[in-house]
Formats: sequence, C-alpha cells, structure tokens
Amino acid sequence: MIQQEVGIFEAKSQFSKIIEKAEHGIEYVITRRGKPVAKIIPFEQRDEMTFEEMTERLTKIQQLYHSELGQ
Repeated sequence: MIQQEVGIFEAKSQFSKIIEKAEHGIEYVITRRGKPVAKIIPFEQRDEMTFEEMTERLTKIQQLYHSELGQ
C-alpha cells in the first residue's frame, strides 16, 4: 500500500482530494511540525469482529480516553 506524508495545513486545504485518493488505496500520515499525529487510511469493510478484537479495540479507546483526562 502506498503511504504519503502531508502537513496539517495541506491536509485541510486538500481534504477532498486526500479522501478520494484514500478510496483508491493511498494512506496518508498527517504531520504537525514534521511529527506524525494522525493517519487517514482506506476503509475496509468487515463483516464480523471477533470478541478478542472488540475487547482489544475497546481497551485502546479506554486508555486514550483516560490519557486525555490525565488519569
């Protein structure tokens, strides 16, 4: 899969084009002052998620939530 870096300013001004390219398989790493802060990836349709995958994702979300609150 192709991956490209793009700064926040450019990502904001080119958002529609970035989304269109992501639909065709290109991943984007969004940077702030040269440091990666987010990623835009093509959406993959999944029919089912295992219990283990769901638990892992929920745990990550909970950790992020608590880190945002400073807990």
